[in-house]
Amino acid sequence: NIATMRRQLKTMGLSYDWDRELATCEPGYYRHEQKMFLDFLANGLVYRKESWVNW
Repeated sequence: NIATMRRQLKTMGLSYDWDRELATCEPGYYRHEQKMFLDFLANGLVYRKESWVNW
C-alpha cells in the first residue's frame, strides 16, 4: 500500500523529495522499463539460464 509506505518513510525521518515521488505500478513508469527490456532483447542482451536467486 503506497500510503503505508509513504507514512513509514516519513516516520523514519528520511530526507526525501516528495515532489519526485513515483509509483512503479503506474503504466507511465513501467512502459519505459518494458521498452528498455524489448530493446535489450532485440540486441541479444537478454538470456535465460537456471541459477540461484538471492531474494
